[in-house]
Amino acid sequence: MKKLAERLIGKKVSGIKPAGGGCIAEAVVLTMENGLKYFVKKYTGSFAEETVKAEVTGLEEIEKSKTIRTPKVIASEGSAIVLEYIQTGEAKKDFWEVFGQKLAQMHRMVSEKGHGFHSDNFIGATPQKNIPFNPSWSEFFINNRMVPQFSLMKRNGYYTPDFSHKVERFLEKLPDLFEDENTPPSLLHGDLWSGNFMISAEGEAVIFDPAVYYGDRETDLAMARLFGGFSERFYAAYAESYPLNPGWQEREIVYQIYHRVNHVNLFGSGYLGGVVSALNYF
Repeated sequence: MKKLAERLIGKKVSGIKPAGGGCIAEAVVLTMENGLKYFVKKYTGSFAEETVKAEVTGLEEIEKSKTIRTPKVIASEGSAIVLEYIQTGEAKKDFWEVFGQKLAQMHRMVSEKGHGFHSDNFIGATPQKNIPFNPSWSEFFINNRMVPQFSLMKRNGYYTPDFSHKVERFLEKLPDLFEDENTPPSLLHGDLWSGNFMISAEGEAVIFDPAVYYGDRETDLAMARLFGGFSERFYAAYAESYPLNPGWQEREIVYQIYHRVNHVNLFGSGYLGGVVSALNYF
């Protein structure tokens, strides 16, 4: 990784410090001979190069919105990506309020092409299909999100006759839970949990590791609630800036099922109980 980084950055490395890269990448902070630091990740697995391309595309799409800060992409090649190094700091007093407001601003960026994205990407290590754009959110979410995840879950051997019945009942009810005419295709982070944001030295939110596409903004909020780590002040500020449509509480359960199923597919049966409990709601 050192030689690759030196070639991409154009400077000699004077120091290397391991950093958290998640379960699908090796990450380090490199200090160069001129004192500048960079965050470098090298992905592993059969989709390593595709994952880098997707991360670059996603970070650049969010950066273009000029709403929430993301690490700037310095360079990429093959399975490696070089990002701006951002020093961590302490949150400002209004950190959560500003974070919620900026996410609302980002969600006001909409696609005229519909729901989806111009390229496919990944949710964790699971391929996520974004092509083609679809004017109907309900069709996109069912066909590009839920059906592929449940199909993968079946191939992974988690289906039983009773579980299959629960899934069929859930999919049948989904169209009635959405209001396509009131669901603009908003710019989404796509994987917004507490492990994918940090506090900068300036005390502001920085988001990273996106799974970007355009879709229902409620999906980002649902993921943020699923694993905790966000203050209620964040949600209150968001709702004040961009009020949610009636029925969002029920749709939140729906959107969390997508991530729950993905966790079963990625990490195993320990997450299966959460999927079953959520499906039982419907």
